[in-house]
Amino acid sequence: MLEKRTIFNSTIVSKEEYEAYKKIGFVSEKGFKVEKFIYQVLFTFFTLFFAVSLVFQRGFTLSFIGGIITYIYMIIGFLPQLTLVPCSLILYTANVLTALVYLIRKSLKAEEPNNYLQKIHKRINSILAAFIIIPTVILLIVTIILNIKNKGACPPFEIQDALLNMKQNKSGSVFKVVQIFGTFSMALGFVITILLCFVKDANNFGVK
Repeated sequence: MLEKRTIFNSTIVSKEEYEAYKKIGFVSEKGFKVEKFIYQVLFTFFTLFFAVSLVFQRGFTLSFIGGIITYIYMIIGFLPQLTLVPCSLILYTANVLTALVYLIRKSLKAEEPNNYLQKIHKRINSILAAFIIIPTVILLIVTIILNIKNKGACPPFEIQDALLNMKQNKSGSVFKVVQIFGTFSMALGFVITILLCFVKDANNFGVK
């Protein structure tokens, strides 16, 4: 039996009620009509918005590639609220695609030197490419290995309700990659910020 404890509507439930709650999904349930309709409207709006934005970014290679990946990321992010999806789709989105979007966004913030400094310009592009590709490949390989070793935790082709999977926490072990990556990114960003404090500006040719 539910018992209201505070003004914040915290409740104490029995073990039976808690187990019943864990078996209630979202997409697989007949209810939640309002919520499902809202997700459908938002999905349609953002799909059109991102498509129009990509048209204006087509002249800028890195921005265009980043826009396409972000567009795919957005679509995949909405799918669990719209239909049943395989666990592997959510897994690779969280562990690989999320990191890829983050790395591209970081790269877009890098200030390129003047075009007449061709050697520096090419070097910057090479560094940015390595900054994006190498971590993404490493994350992909690690995720594949984890998925192979833990097939039972996250079946590659089994279609299921994402909310049920999240409630029952069956796949927690294979999602550790994105947690480690997030912690590493924060630590690396902190170190780089400290190091940049000691960089002197020698902006004679548009380069720091």
